[in-house]
Amino acid sequence: MKKLLLLTFAVVFCMVLFADVKIVENQLNPKVSKQKLVLENSFELSEDMESIQNFIIINDRIYFVNSQAKFVAILDFNGKIIKVLDQTGKGPGEFSMPTNIFNDEKESRIGVVDQMNQRTSYFDYEGNYLIDVLFEQMQVPMDIQYIGDKKIYFYMGIEFNQEKGSILTKPTLELIDGDSAKVLYSESFNPLKMNIGESKIPIYAQSEKNIFITNNSIDKYKIQVFGDDGLRKMDINKKVKRFKRSQEDIEEIENILEAANKQARAAGSEIDMDYSGYEFENAIGSLLIGPKGNLWVQTVDKKGNLFDIIGKKGKIIGQCRKKDEKFGVCKFYKNRLYDISGNEDDGFVLNVYSLEK
Repeated sequence: MKKLLLLTFAVVFCMVLFADVKIVENQLNPKVSKQKLVLENSFELSEDMESIQNFIIINDRIYFVNSQAKFVAILDFNGKIIKVLDQTGKGPGEFSMPTNIFNDEKESRIGVVDQMNQRTSYFDYEGNYLIDVLFEQMQVPMDIQYIGDKKIYFYMGIEFNQEKGSILTKPTLELIDGDSAKVLYSESFNPLKMNIGESKIPIYAQSEKNIFITNNSIDKYKIQVFGDDGLRKMDINKKVKRFKRSQEDIEEIENILEAANKQARAAGSEIDMDYSGYEFENAIGSLLIGPKGNLWVQTVDKKGNLFDIIGKKGKIIGQCRKKDEKFGVCKFYKNRLYDISGNEDDGFVLNVYSLEK
């Protein structure tokens, strides 16, 4: 009887927990309006920016971080360099290996994550040094965003699995409200044994009232939607079909994997990754909040790279693609799409697009 009561309680608890989660299914090839991009501006980036980890846009300026060359560059919208932060070392505001950059808009500052120095260096929007903050509790900060007065904090945690004797990476996404924190995503994995085609690192975006979370997979197109209270309210799904990468992309990935193996062996480690799936495109590449607060999902179909545009009810209401080209790393700013893509000379070009009215 006690077991039956416990089972009944568990079923009721699960029904209550997921009762308000709406499941929205989208077809593989929906018949929707086609949005067109109009190229407004384009410029080649400096040769020094051969390895761009990330970029952000603030007050009509573009901030790039380059871990290989160990600097942060601030550019205007014509590609002119305004300032370069390139002091290397361990002193205040100096870099050893800057790997990410984010906008801490509540404090009107940018944060540069430096894994080698085990800290985040903060600068004002003009590039003036403010303060260094050391990593805490085995957490590597990756990004800070805001939804209202609440903070969305993404960090890479580190934990030790005593049973297997291995060090695990634990990407975690939290919604912080004052002194309380609600975990929206957290999943551990062994970085030396990860599956290339099934990344556990979250991809996310936030609108004024919602937080959208997914991750890379060649077979799954699923986005979880959380409200600004941290409660899950909707799942957006779409049927997917595997699409093979170009031979050029496959060879580039194989070269990167081989280089990673060599570095690991040189450090006395063994990489035992599951390479299955790397020859296929990811079902979802990125999430962006576009015009009118719609969610733009970077995905792929038989014609190549495109965006699914998803409305507030979770349905695909439009699609957008670049003809004969792939999207690179993309950001929306003032209803324009900023896209960094590789060029024929193994460099980078920044394209700025508006939507055709």
